[in-house]
Amino acid sequence: MIYFRKYFSLLLFILSLVFAQNEESTKDTVIIDGITYAKVNSEQYFEDQDYDEGMWRLAPGYGFGLLKGETFSLIPHGYSINVISPYGFNLGPLYYNISFAFGRFEAAYNDVTIDNAGIITSDSLVAIDPSYIGIGGDINFFESIYTEGHVGRVGFGFGFRGFLGYDIGNLGEILGNGLDLNMKIGSEFYISSEIIEEANPSYWATISLRLIYSFHSLFDS
Repeated sequence: MIYFRKYFSLLLFILSLVFAQNEESTKDTVIIDGITYAKVNSEQYFEDQDYDEGMWRLAPGYGFGLLKGETFSLIPHGYSINVISPYGFNLGPLYYNISFAFGRFEAAYNDVTIDNAGIITSDSLVAIDPSYIGIGGDINFFESIYTEGHVGRVGFGFGFRGFLGYDIGNLGEILGNGLDLNMKIGSEFYISSEIIEEANPSYWATISLRLIYSFHSLFDS
């Protein structure tokens, strides 16, 4: 009888350990559609989520001339910089992210002077450097396809700037380090109501290479 009590007490102790372990394991798991998943109980995980939501991004790029309007004799080429904010709003199933853009390009046009008889008296190539500044944002329909649009001042008039490109991927992951830098290749398009002072409307397009660097919100958003 004494041995029975000892074995019975030992059995109860073992069972209590098993139930305690199962209860603790249950706290660390969740069952969805009959499948058991492990819970992630990490404060750092949620901090990282907040960090990503508060990201500002800086996107410098360079455009190589592709197409031009009649105003230009040489296709514009130059740099652009976008400041992409963490703010935006939903448009149906899509998200519109607000950004600001500015840039400067180099080009040239022929300055031709014709007299009353229709004879050309001078024909010179004049360098011009149209710039732009605008506000807009991006709205992406596919994961790797990046689209942008900005309205503002292009040259001396009101204009529009658009970008359509392919996201090659994060260079940090490719190089195996923590650098948060993406590369995009695509095309930019510019159109203006007055590309140079007292001139007609015109446009140009470029092949563009861009880098997008992500960093924490400047305003702790």
